[in-house]
Amino acid sequence: MKKTFISLLLILALALTFSACGQYDNTGETEWAIYWYLCGSDLESWYGCATDDLEEMLAAEIPENVKVVIETGGALEWEHKKIDADKIDRFIYNKGKLKKVETQPQADMGDAATLEDFLRFCTENYPAEKQMVLFWDHGGGSVTGSEFDINYAFDSLTIEEFHDAFEAVFGTDAEEPPFEVIGFDACLMATIDVASAFSDFGKYMVASQELEPGNGWYYTGWLQALAENPEMDGAALGKAICDAYVQGCEMAGTGEDVTLSVTDLSRIDRLLEAYNEMGTAALMGTAEEPAVFTSFSRGAVYAENYGGNTEEEGYTNMVDLGHLCRNNAYLLPDSSVEVQKALEECIVYKVNGPYRTEASGLSCYHSYNGDIENFVDYTEVGCSEAFKYFYGYGLSGEMSKAGIQYLQDKGVHEEDIAVDSGMLDISVLEGWDVYIDDYGNAVLDVLPRGAEPIVNVRTKVVMDDGVSDYFRFLGESGQIHYDYEEGIFTSPITGYWPSIDGNFVFTRMLYQGEDYTVYSVPVLLNGEEYNLRVVYDHDKQDYTVLGARKGLTDVGMPDKHLVQLRPGDVLTTIYLDRSLTGEGGFDHRAGANITVTEETMFYEAPLPDGRYSFLFEMTDARGKTAWSEMADFELDEGYIYLTYYTSF
Repeated sequence: MKKTFISLLLILALALTFSACGQYDNTGETEWAIYWYLCGSDLESWYGCATDDLEEMLAAEIPENVKVVIETGGALEWEHKKIDADKIDRFIYNKGKLKKVETQPQADMGDAATLEDFLRFCTENYPAEKQMVLFWDHGGGSVTGSEFDINYAFDSLTIEEFHDAFEAVFGTDAEEPPFEVIGFDACLMATIDVASAFSDFGKYMVASQELEPGNGWYYTGWLQALAENPEMDGAALGKAICDAYVQGCEMAGTGEDVTLSVTDLSRIDRLLEAYNEMGTAALMGTAEEPAVFTSFSRGAVYAENYGGNTEEEGYTNMVDLGHLCRNNAYLLPDSSVEVQKALEECIVYKVNGPYRTEASGLSCYHSYNGDIENFVDYTEVGCSEAFKYFYGYGLSGEMSKAGIQYLQDKGVHEEDIAVDSGMLDISVLEGWDVYIDDYGNAVLDVLPRGAEPIVNVRTKVVMDDGVSDYFRFLGESGQIHYDYEEGIFTSPITGYWPSIDGNFVFTRMLYQGEDYTVYSVPVLLNGEEYNLRVVYDHDKQDYTVLGARKGLTDVGMPDKHLVQLRPGDVLTTIYLDRSLTGEGGFDHRAGANITVTEETMFYEAPLPDGRYSFLFEMTDARGKTAWSEMADFELDEGYIYLTYYTSF
């Protein structure tokens, strides 16, 4: 199997580490039980990822006082010979083997009743002094939850359904929660909403803010650590899980943008209170001046966010909570600081890849695309009453009756709530002038209208081959200087563009920080739609392709399986084209076919001679866009000649 060699190396390395350190004492008699809810989904059906992790577990030498109870289901087929895809199977780890202890009829692992039944089975038959529950599969964050069952149209457990299942079995007792650790070997589940939902049931939560790679947690590593020291508590086990995760990802070559954190759920109440106070401050500010919603959203746009959040990848609407607070410290100075303090107390350990340095340990919701339906789903699970009213008002322009009552309880009179007069509408900037300064920079100056509606600005380079009846959009440039106070945005015209082996690609900018910029590049990989995750390192002045993933599905399921490019793979570039008349919207069109080799590189190549245009795309807080005028230029033997301006 694909991870066998990696697993053997890690087992040897960990064994040598334990032997050399001599730090573990396995003479203790503390009993542990790990309840593993293993929904195979497409990850097992197509890639065998769940079987790989089971084999990693079996490679650990686990004593009798550490029991692992596993429920399998949710896949079309299993690589592991003992697992029946047509049934719900239950196993226990026994002397290096899986021992089947019960079989149930096929059931939806994305249904609360299925989880409730498993939890009852575990606690009745395999209780222990210390217990951990582990969820394995895709994760979609606060809104869509986790455990997407491929046999039931990828139905998933929402946060509310998780809570209902646990409450039915254990009741709610924050003083004596039944689990030492709540773990998610799944994407995007380290959110403040998830932590809130599980605070009555666990002492610690271990989860990832970002998409996980397909190799996921390294089971041999952390289970062996527990086996050698069963006296450890949930915080120590969480640290072992994080450290083993980093080791496994480094060996698999997938560790560049990983995140994993350990949250102390006993401290979550202070964070929830501070978070809601920040939402209250934002709501009251927006009720007084609607442009506050734009300013707050601007802070979210320039914060580290997770799961993609582009047209091609889909929108998870998950943003780093700490980075969001830091970016909005000027706007909400008191409440944002309190959130950061409480967050730092909650996160007792975390690991970050070099291209996820801003990750603070927990994410929160922010609507990047203004999707009202997605927001309504969030209101069902969101942990902050104030933030629900805040986003509801900002996205719709109308304060709900419940929001009005909430503000009145805070001393705000209904007649004092500002009416959105269109200040947040970006359409007023459609077709705005662009000029070229003395240094060859394209400049968008929105004064005297002002930058109040603008949340984000992206630059676009457009190619006109002079023959076809469409413009070809090459994508977004990361080279832009922002000055929202003055309303001036500047970007250089260089005549170079990102490429794969000299074949130009369409780029979406996901995040721009001081040290690195993250891009999403839509491609066909061996004929299937994927998005390359590409990072530009500012210090190295070089690009790195981290891998390829598919976008969100219709039910909001992200792709956990990060595909590494291999020699022989065929990449097809994808461009965004639009008719010269501007009618009919945009079309995604296939470009060049590239066969990957050992020497394949991602780099900026000189654009060919021809006619081009440069324009700015402005986005408001509701996800709507406006396009500036286009500044046209020609390239001739590496020289840039400015020509004329057109409207798009």
